[in-house]
Amino acid sequence: MDLIPQLEDASIDCCITDPPYGIAYQSSRRIDKQKRHPKILNDEAPFTEWIKPLFKKMKEQGRVISFYRWDVQEVFLDAFLDAGFTVKSQIVWDKIAHGMGDLEGEFAPQHELMFYATKGRYKFKSKRPKTVYRCPRIPGEILRHPNEKTH
Repeated sequence: MDLIPQLEDASIDCCITDPPYGIAYQSSRRIDKQKRHPKILNDEAPFTEWIKPLFKKMKEQGRVISFYRWDVQEVFLDAFLDAGFTVKSQIVWDKIAHGMGDLEGEFAPQHELMFYATKGRYKFKSKRPKTVYRCPRIPGEILRHPNEKTH
């Protein structure tokens, strides 16, 4: 949020982001409290305040890919639409192995979701991408950040 105002209008081709979802997320809950990752900052409510200012900074035909969680999907969708973006696709990251969550009362979460949205109409330069990506998540013991996506 500090950097967006400093950027030139219509200067961004693509933005890939993983904002706080507003779920008070705590990862790597372990018996050894020294090995726990801290809670995500600003995660009391879905963090969508960046979407409208980003729209102004996007080039025409700019694209954004944003992670979100299933239970706050509508909040993120509404924020993208209100800002002026066209939401084109939902992307699924199949992490192959499931996460923890409620071990007795919910399905084991094995995927994460993303919105793909555009400012104007972007045309892919080559073969269009698929909506499901399958690659393993980073093992908890080597994470540097509680929601790290890649090495």
